[in-house]
Amino acid sequence: MRNRLPPEKFTDEALDALCRKVARSKITNGRVHFLCLSWTGPNLPEINAKLNGSKAICYYDPTDLGNIWVAHPDNPHQPVRAFATDPEYQNGLTLTEHENLKKRAKLDSVKYDMAEPHLALLRMRQETDQEYELMQERIKHIRKNKDAGKKNTKQKMKSSLNNTATDITTIDIVPSPDSISNLPMDHL
Repeated sequence: MRNRLPPEKFTDEALDALCRKVARSKITNGRVHFLCLSWTGPNLPEINAKLNGSKAICYYDPTDLGNIWVAHPDNPHQPVRAFATDPEYQNGLTLTEHENLKKRAKLDSVKYDMAEPHLALLRMRQETDQEYELMQERIKHIRKNKDAGKKNTKQKMKSSLNNTATDITTIDIVPSPDSISNLPMDHL
């Protein structure tokens, strides 16, 4: 251990920055749009003025689409924070939930009305919870049946062993001429 470097330690902010995904998007009217969502921030018009029609770098956390960080391509290490334009829906929203909700909205536009996406998200989360509870019940039922099957198998094995033990005592042991028999002492 004496010739090893000490382990690296990261702050929460550094880990957060390392784990962000990257997207590129234009800034329009002080807003960034991608993933069918939008964000705004006080510094976005300033970045937009420097872009000259190119796209800004957007860093986002796939586990929370409530905030993103936007940077100019010439200065990617100095991002500014942008906030969700629909915080009721986007704050705490994961990328997976958002993608699933978009898929479900395509399939059932009445049930998942995207005019009020926060209600559609709530409905989807409730359905996910119900599905999870059903899966837990199924798993419990399968384990219960499996355990009952193991008990029956053990009982059958015990009874067959008892039957076999009585059968073994009545068998005459006749060794083949080529084999060396290992007989108990009382059979010698």
